[in-house]
Amino acid sequence: ALALCLSACETAQESAQSGDHSFHYGGSVTLRILSGSENQELESILDAFARQEKINIEMTYQGSLDIMRALQADSVPYDAVWPASSLWLSAGDSAYRVKHAQSISITPVVFGIRQSLAEELGFVGREVSVSDLLAAIEAGQLKFCMTSATQSNSGCSAYIGFLYALLGNPEAITAEMLASGALKERITSLLSGVDRSSGSSDWLKDMFLAGEYDAMVNYECLIISANQELAARGEETLYVVYPYDGLSLADSPLGYVDNGDSRKEEAFLQLQEYLLSDAVQNQIQRTGRRTGYEGVSQENLDVFRGEWGVQPERVLSPINMPATDVLFECLNLYQTQFRKPSLTVYCLDYSGSMLGEGRAQVVEAMSQILLQENARANFLQASEQEINILIPFAGYPRSVYWAQGNGAELEALYTRVEEEQAGGGTDIYAAALEGLKQLAEYDLEEYTPAIILLTDGVSSGDAEDFLREYESLGLDVPVFSIMFGDAEARGAGPGDQRARVRRPRRPGGRVPQRKGVQLMKRKTARQLMVSLLAGGGVFVLLALGVRWNFWFSALVGVGVYVGLFLLLTPKPDRVAAFFTSRPDGEQMTALMREAEKDLRALRRAAGQIADAPTRQKALDLTATGEKMYRYLCEKPEKIPAAHQFLSYYLDTVGRILAQYVQFQNTGLTTDEIVSFQRKVRALLPKLKKGFDEQWTQLMALSQLLHTEGLTWETKADESA
Repeated sequence: ALALCLSACETAQESAQSGDHSFHYGGSVTLRILSGSENQELESILDAFARQEKINIEMTYQGSLDIMRALQADSVPYDAVWPASSLWLSAGDSAYRVKHAQSISITPVVFGIRQSLAEELGFVGREVSVSDLLAAIEAGQLKFCMTSATQSNSGCSAYIGFLYALLGNPEAITAEMLASGALKERITSLLSGVDRSSGSSDWLKDMFLAGEYDAMVNYECLIISANQELAARGEETLYVVYPYDGLSLADSPLGYVDNGDSRKEEAFLQLQEYLLSDAVQNQIQRTGRRTGYEGVSQENLDVFRGEWGVQPERVLSPINMPATDVLFECLNLYQTQFRKPSLTVYCLDYSGSMLGEGRAQVVEAMSQILLQENARANFLQASEQEINILIPFAGYPRSVYWAQGNGAELEALYTRVEEEQAGGGTDIYAAALEGLKQLAEYDLEEYTPAIILLTDGVSSGDAEDFLREYESLGLDVPVFSIMFGDAEARGAGPGDQRARVRRPRRPGGRVPQRKGVQLMKRKTARQLMVSLLAGGGVFVLLALGVRWNFWFSALVGVGVYVGLFLLLTPKPDRVAAFFTSRPDGEQMTALMREAEKDLRALRRAAGQIADAPTRQKALDLTATGEKMYRYLCEKPEKIPAAHQFLSYYLDTVGRILAQYVQFQNTGLTTDEIVSFQRKVRALLPKLKKGFDEQWTQLMALSQLLHTEGLTWETKADESA
């Protein structure tokens, strides 16, 4: 359920994936690399190369399936791709644009089982098959954590390995084999052992370390990393089990995307040669990754520790991965038939602070989950046994809606999502507690349960009261929160996938609390501390160092304290004072904040348009909008006259361009798509002219959008 929701929320993200990093040291060539998040551990190596060779590197981190989809687009705005496995290059690079692809490191996908449990199961010191693991699961002796097979390479690789072994290790998996009733029964039984799921291998490791779990399926290098932390904490480590008949590998291929730039190709080859050099390969081994199919260097054996069950001398013989069409069928079957069904409570924040963009983002995210045509495009479909519960809330849970399966009942929930309007206070904890009470009605052993809060994190209510209620119910249910709207956790965009999941050792999770007052207190405390230290320092220097008169030294010290305190006090903001002086100042502040976000979204969409002339027109339009926004910031008294421009036109044009980019990235050329794109290209010059007019004449834009048939209806209009 977590992977499902997090992936769906990517459409609401305000910036690139969290953790994106650039290494700029004045080079004339910049390599833009689209990479799996597991390569973040190698950033120090990339930084050393960029610094040494004066070649700039810009890393963008996405999931393996996202990298596959990027390669399927008409154009790829990157110079290189670095997924976890060659599988995704084969599945995505149908245009054969990737060349010079070479494996940088290798890590098998393995089971990590608590040492004592591995001994109890008889897995220590012997070869273990997938059937052995299945027998332990069916006997109720083994449960494990695993990433979603449809969202993460480690989960997908493990799942394909399970299928391969359960089918008797065929030369290749075929679609006909997948239709076997016996296979369905066995793989469903095996996946019933999944205790917790995640959308990322790194998150899975973090969740495991924060919880009380017995085993996880993950990359060998991440099991090693988890063991290093467990050992440092004095806790029981994991024993590594290699399923010999279903072993899959992540071979981390780095490939060049040929966009016809010979200088970038040369820079890429330099980087690849550097990463494959003996010295750097040794550094990579120190992270727990292998650099070949046979063994590791003697000096790195302390990383690949035998007492943890790690077998550094093991010859890795991976399974044969299926053809692309069969792979996609495997993933569809996993999502709709084989995995343990999800039981998910979505708590949707419709408070006043979510008015505008926040609400729109939540509605869009839920459309990717509940509308099965959308969900199918990203392997997010519901199964027939799946249960989804919807709790819209503000200052209290407004109502509870329920749907089972993947039919009309589920899609009807989306109508509820659209109909709800934002307004009122916020109590995240009351909504989450209602979700727990709903889950208490089910046998949670039969499902993968979760409560997911889609919110901006601004809440009243008491977190401690919620935790007490949680513990009294005795449910082992994770609580996740995903940020939207004006999320208080700065540095995180809407739908952000980082650290929104709180997993303390006691059951459940914590949701963010309001931080504004705390931030103000910290700033005041810092101001007070600096002033006191300075005043006290001057007093000590004069009284004890220079031996001036005690009272005179004290007087000077107090003067320094008062002067510095006043100097550090923030100066009054004229614009803020204007808003404060008006009864509608809070609404005007929110309006300008939303307009700023709309402009960022508009510029982002404009920059992603592949056709150069169209992209330039869209960027020119954006520049005019930004110019007007800056003027309104300087002249806030003019904001009421520009209300419609700020609240409607920026958002509408941004969504039209986002739809243009979405259609462009599908690579489809249906009559509907071609007609839409043609209309948008013809409309851009007219919109530019409209934007150039005074905002007192913005009603002309409304007529223009109606004339071109591109008016963006509100959700209320659509559902009417």
